[in-house]
Formats: sequence, structure tokens, C-alpha cells
Amino acid sequence: MKKLILIVLMFVHFVNAEDVTCNNVPLDFNEGDTITASFLQEIIERIDNTVIGFQSTSELEGRWQCTSILGSGEGTNNGYTQDENGLYKVTQDIIAEPIADSAKLKASYPHNLGQGFSETGAQVCRWFIAEGGSIQVSSVEGENCFNTGGFSINKRSAQCFTMSSINGASVTCSRKNLPPAAPRDLTVLLSSTVANLSWVNGDSTHTAFEVRRKSSLSGEYVSVGAPTAESYNDSTIAKGNSYWYRVFATNANGTSVGSNVIQITYSNTPPSMNLSSTISVNEGTTSVVTVGATDADGDSLTYTISNPNASTDAEDLSVSSEGVITFNASPDWEIPTDYNTDNIYDIRVSVSDGTDTVSQDISVVVLDVDGS
Repeated sequence: MKKLILIVLMFVHFVNAEDVTCNNVPLDFNEGDTITASFLQEIIERIDNTVIGFQSTSELEGRWQCTSILGSGEGTNNGYTQDENGLYKVTQDIIAEPIADSAKLKASYPHNLGQGFSETGAQVCRWFIAEGGSIQVSSVEGENCFNTGGFSINKRSAQCFTMSSINGASVTCSRKNLPPAAPRDLTVLLSSTVANLSWVNGDSTHTAFEVRRKSSLSGEYVSVGAPTAESYNDSTIAKGNSYWYRVFATNANGTSVGSNVIQITYSNTPPSMNLSSTISVNEGTTSVVTVGATDADGDSLTYTISNPNASTDAEDLSVSSEGVITFNASPDWEIPTDYNTDNIYDIRVSVSDGTDTVSQDISVVVLDVDGS
């Protein structure tokens, strides 16, 4: 029985909660991505955050999970345990909340940040970021605070920092209740009139995504959709425009940083026309030809005829909405009505998809049927 108790005590002695570490929040770059001014500004702000450090005490407000590693003052009081490398550690939550009418925060946590040789109980201290970037820790009247003094503090990111404490302890803190990680590897493919977006989830903590788009480099991103899966089809784009896309992940704690930026240009494909330059018809016949026109984008086509150069022959013909060209009246070879009375009616045929128009000049030759 004594051996069993000893084994259990040894096991408890070495158990420790998972250590808090400051992990980098990667920016997603891929071949072919667009680097916009706003994206570059985001990169610079991240650099500034870590180089400049904390500028105000309020940046520490919130709930943090922190791991303390002792430099001295070792022991297994105050929640500390010893790991397999012989280091004494404790991981705990720290709540930093504003103090009314003060620029300081009240930091509350269950265990001493830098001492394990004797039990000191829960700690309630004042935190203040001093000029030069150090953290000043002082007592709160009526509360225990055994971690007072001035200590170094380093901002690793907006969500993580490291600091020192008494007895040379090193403390690493990560903000709890974080927004999700940013989506990555965004791609956008243009299919007909739809932009098809797909991406890879940054982590599993999201509840939804937000697709944002802007239509000019100087414009602002606006939300165009909130899908729950890693894809979205944007059918609200218009021809002749360029678009920039980013995807964000959301959960109850907020919104992630954005994915990589993808630009697409929705350019129009002009219609094509298959029409002979010379078409012969018998006199007395009104039907001329049906224009063979297609549009790769599947747009509706509009047909028109007009006069090329000095011709006035288009007044003698019409074209339907289906592209069928006919004479308004049956032509008579003996009594030509074309502008130079040679039985050759010169017209310009045009087809439009609503964005671009293509045209072709044709000559309609009226043939003498009976030879008289």
C-alpha cells in the first residue's frame, strides 16, 4: 500500500498543465497573390506591435492563460509541479480588469507567479505599463500580492506576451477565448458569371466565415457572404470590373485576421459572327440570311443593321431579334432600289452582347431570275 501511495505521489509531482507558448500568427502568401496597400499596412502594423511593444496598460486587459517557470524559489507549493526536465512550472488563468478612475489594471490569479517553496494563496495585484515598456506590479489594499516590483515585459503579438517576475521567474501568457486562425490558400476562379472561391480552414475553432470584397484598390472591403463551409460562389460581379477578395473566420470571440488577397478581372468576351461577305438572293424573295453569331459568356445577343460609308441600303432591309435579315419588300432586279442601282445592297451587320459590339460589312446581290 505504501508503494502504491508513493507511485501516485510521484505521478502527481510530475504532472503539469500544457505549457503556454507564444506561437507566430503566419501571414499567408502564395504564388500569384496580390499584395495591396492595406495588406502591406497590416504587415507593418504587426512588426510595429512587436518592435514597439506595449504602449498602454489597457492592452493587457482581459483573460490570459500563463505559464510560470521558476529560476529559483523552487517547490511544489502554489500549484507548481516539476516536469521531466526538473523545471518547476505552473499554468493558470490571470484576469486583468480595469480599476475605476485609474490607468492601472487589477490582475487576479490563484498562484504566485514566481515562488513555489511556500504557499502564498491567491494573488491580486496592480499592473501598470511604465514609460520605457516595463511592467510595474504593486499591491492592492486588503489583498495578497507577493509579486511586486518592476519587471521586463515583451509583446510577442497582439495575443501573447512574456514577462519576468520575482526570483527570476519567466512568465509566458496567451490571451484566452481567441478568435479563429486566419483562413489560408484562398483561390478564386471565374466561371461564366460567377466567382468561385475556395480556401483552407485555419483551425477548428471557427463557427462561420466572412467573405469580403472590394472593387477598386482604393476602396473599402465590404462583406458579400457568410458561408459556413470553405467555399463560396459570388454571383454579384459585373463585367468590366476587377475585384479583390479576402476571407475571414469568425467565432464568439471575434474575427480572425484575413487570408491572402486574390484579384480577379471579370473581362467580357466579345461575340463572334460567322457571315459571308457576299450573299446572293433571287429577285422576288424577301429572305436573305440568318446571322450565325455566338457568345462565349452566354450573353443575350442584339442584332442591328446600318449603312456603311455612303450607302443607304440598310433602309431597304430589316433584322429580327433572332438575327434573320430580310428585305422589307421583295426586290425587283429590273427596278433596283439600292443607292447606286446596281442590285447590290451594301449593309453593315452588328451584333452586341451588351458590353462589346462586333460588325461586318456584307453585300446582298439580287439575281435576275427570268433574265428579262
